[in-house]
Amino acid sequence: MNMQRLASVPIWAQFCSPGPAISAIPAQREVGRQQNRGPHRVDMSTVAHDRSRPGTAYVFASIDARQYHQHDQDSSIVKEELQRYGKKVDAMNAQSQALAIEKAHLRSQIATLTANVADKDKKLERMRAKSANTNSKHDDADTELNDLPFKSAQKDTRIAKLEEDLKQANEGWRYYHQKSEAARTDRDILRSECESLRSSMHASEAEMKSKDKQIAKLQASNQSWKGSYDQWMKKLTGEAADMQGQIESLQPEREALFSTMDKRKEQIARLERKSGKVIGEARKWKRKWKEAWASHNRDSDATDENLNIPENILSQTNL
Repeated sequence: MNMQRLASVPIWAQFCSPGPAISAIPAQREVGRQQNRGPHRVDMSTVAHDRSRPGTAYVFASIDARQYHQHDQDSSIVKEELQRYGKKVDAMNAQSQALAIEKAHLRSQIATLTANVADKDKKLERMRAKSANTNSKHDDADTELNDLPFKSAQKDTRIAKLEEDLKQANEGWRYYHQKSEAARTDRDILRSECESLRSSMHASEAEMKSKDKQIAKLQASNQSWKGSYDQWMKKLTGEAADMQGQIESLQPEREALFSTMDKRKEQIARLERKSGKVIGEARKWKRKWKEAWASHNRDSDATDENLNIPENILSQTNL
């Protein structure tokens, strides 16, 4: 719908106005009434198309085929536009069902108002046709004409409110559409994550099956090894028992050997003590021999060989 063209014309004028000459109705109404009430009564059939004469403009102001044709086109365009918006609103998701119901109700009200306006136009035409022949009904027609602007203003306010409600419904549909798009995006992301997790799960299951096969193989090998181990341990246990018997049989001999060793150690200790005393005496006598021979052979080359001490004694006693 060409909204720019209709925006310059009031909505009540689109449905109810007979044309641009409606502004001349209040000023010319009384003049026409006076001219049609007297001995010189105006013949309306002779001035049917002469709008310049006083008293005729308000009668024929709206009898214009082009304006009514344009009015019908605008009404059909408005209806088509409302139907198109209704179809868009009906396509909203479950969260906007309340708005769709309200819009359907508003569309029915608009259709009712449009029908009422059409009925008012028909009534106005009938009253204007009757006023051409009968002047007694001018007062009723004037009253009806005086009420029409007020009623049209009320209808204009109502239609403006309906348009505002329709705008809010469209905004709500747009908001829920954005929400649904975001939810669809989140759903796609979750779906891809689920697919990735499913692939990982399948890979884990395959790996688990491989591990189960390895475990079964190891268990079979373990059972075989355990049988060999049991036989080997049984053999070792028998050999250990035999060795323990031999150890127990050799234990008295071992104790006797330890007793003999202890006695030998005591004998060795006594001999070492005696040899220590002998070595001390030998060192003392060696020192005395050296002093005696030193004083006797001071002028000669006296050595240990001159002392006549056997070599083996010197080496064994560390003299």
